[in-house]
Amino acid sequence: MAQFIVSARKYRPQRFKDVLGQEHISHTLKMAFSQDKLAHAFLFTGPRGVGKTTCARILAKALNCTGRTGDYEPCGKCESCISFDDNASFSIFELDAASNNSVEHIRSLVEQVRIPPLAGKYKIFIIDEVHMLTTAAFNAFLKTLEEPPPYAVFILATTEKHKILPTILSRCQIFDFRRIQVFDIVKQLSLVATEENIIAEEEAMHLIATKADGAMRDALSIFDRIAGATNNHITYQAVTNNLNLLDYTYFFKVTDQLITEDLPSVMLTIDEVLKKGFDPEVFLSGLAEHLRQLLVSRDRATVKLIENTESVRERYAQQAALLPLDYILSALQLCSECDINFRTAKNKRLHLEMTMIKMVYLPALIENGGINTPEKKKIPEPGLIKTTLPEQNTSIVPPISSSTIEENYGMAKTEQPDSMPAKTVQINMDDDGSAKQEKTPVSRKDRLQQFVSRAKTEIEKTANSYQPFTVEQARKLLATYASTASSTIRIILNERIADSKEENKLCFTVASNYEKENLLNEPGLLDYLRKNLNNQLITLEFEIDSSLMGDANDMKPISTEEKIKILVERNALLQDFMEKLNLKIDE
Repeated sequence: MAQFIVSARKYRPQRFKDVLGQEHISHTLKMAFSQDKLAHAFLFTGPRGVGKTTCARILAKALNCTGRTGDYEPCGKCESCISFDDNASFSIFELDAASNNSVEHIRSLVEQVRIPPLAGKYKIFIIDEVHMLTTAAFNAFLKTLEEPPPYAVFILATTEKHKILPTILSRCQIFDFRRIQVFDIVKQLSLVATEENIIAEEEAMHLIATKADGAMRDALSIFDRIAGATNNHITYQAVTNNLNLLDYTYFFKVTDQLITEDLPSVMLTIDEVLKKGFDPEVFLSGLAEHLRQLLVSRDRATVKLIENTESVRERYAQQAALLPLDYILSALQLCSECDINFRTAKNKRLHLEMTMIKMVYLPALIENGGINTPEKKKIPEPGLIKTTLPEQNTSIVPPISSSTIEENYGMAKTEQPDSMPAKTVQINMDDDGSAKQEKTPVSRKDRLQQFVSRAKTEIEKTANSYQPFTVEQARKLLATYASTASSTIRIILNERIADSKEENKLCFTVASNYEKENLLNEPGLLDYLRKNLNNQLITLEFEIDSSLMGDANDMKPISTEEKIKILVERNALLQDFMEKLNLKIDE
């Protein structure tokens, strides 16, 4: 049985033109070859799995290749190329900085640099994950990197350029690699599937490419995994099951239910999704993305922004035609509000369900006046007296239907004149001659616009209530608050606050759950912090350190006399109180 080689290794590019999605890098390097203007140090940076190390190896081979092609590609047949492919090259060295990151490793590399190549024109050093080097190692490498021997070439590769010292960056030619497009990944996966005699659905490969997030290596790894699990027959359903992804059919389904205002079905769909183990935030994020796809699919010019098959794009276009633009925008607004409030919500499921209920009844709210929309002409009813009032003195109430008027008064509707006053109020006369006023309703468009305006105002209000803060600012406020708190709380607030790695969180170190509960139950503490730091998202977190309780062997029961002495030491007023009442401690 032949040894299995993963696709990421088996189909690794051997020439510049085979590197997927990095044509700008390949072109630049080839031009440098053509003009004989190759630098002595290169830095390849970009996301994982996009071809940085692959390009470094191709460049290293091309530098020492004796049979380089006309387009400056390595021939793969000369002695230098063959020895490198067999891991037997004496001129090309690869160093993994993740495990060789000390000063000693760099000094050893520098010693090798001083020795000329035994074969080939250049001695090439490929250092992968270079950002893992220590500061001392970087400093030990500086001089050699700046002024190497004429035969030395350094090719550095990293995913985190910001961690590299600026002095290193300034000595290298920097090449930024970009994420690979979904359609390019799908094309490559199709070629691999053909070579390996694997049957794969187009939608399944699109899903794999999307999940890979621009990394070809990740896409090939997922491809191998699913091919092995499905006996070389990759289907869309198999991909969703193996990767535990939320199928987009759920979002088509729930959108259809929203269109028909079928609340029970919507709630059951949410329950089905959550029972499969998906977080409410995952569902909400997927629904927001689905609404975005519906929005862009309304126009043929923007439908290309949906990175999927033509059949799926057509499905989006068909569903988008059933929804008004105003509804999609309002639903997206609700998703945005829910996403913001998820941070502080304790019951995330309820939060999600309330948002979905609003979406279900969104058309009804618009129709019945719950959402403000543009004004329509209203047919006057018989038996009603019209009078014009100032706009600011009118209020919106649900309209009275014509059938109700006819039933109560036995009168038919009259024709609507072409022109009306800007704002009118209907005055319905009671039997006793008193009048009650009802304003004519405004139309759906104006109501929706006002609803969207109010939603934006609420979001801005929430955003304005979020102000970043530092731990030092919190410490100053806590010191002020602690001056009026109990002794236990005072100690925690003054001495036990720690640095938190998460935004909007204050971390305290406590000795036990008892201290934690005391701090959580402290009245007004959280409101005090939120108000004075102008941040409504502040929450408290705790780290329990049992060492703060002291050595358990030193703990022993104390007498009543000792307790009173301790209390007197902590509070001098207690001593005065005992003297005034002539209280004494029993010996």
